[in-house]
Amino acid sequence: MENKNTHGGARTGAGRPKGITGAYKTNDEKVKRHTLSMTDREWEIFQNNGGTKNLRRYINLGKFRKII
Repeated sequence: MENKNTHGGARTGAGRPKGITGAYKTNDEKVKRHTLSMTDREWEIFQNNGGTKNLRRYINLGKFRKII
């Protein structure tokens, strides 16, 4: 008896194209996920000021002090 189930499994053209490994800025600087905790008030302020899009811009422009 042949299985006629068409749910799941490999599909032609599905998935990420070969050679694409994920989000990155350069080959040496891959983007990773990090968790951030803040109060509801802080989160609202963060979102109203552009959220992660502006956070990355501020970091790359040097708006944060570099502490090492």
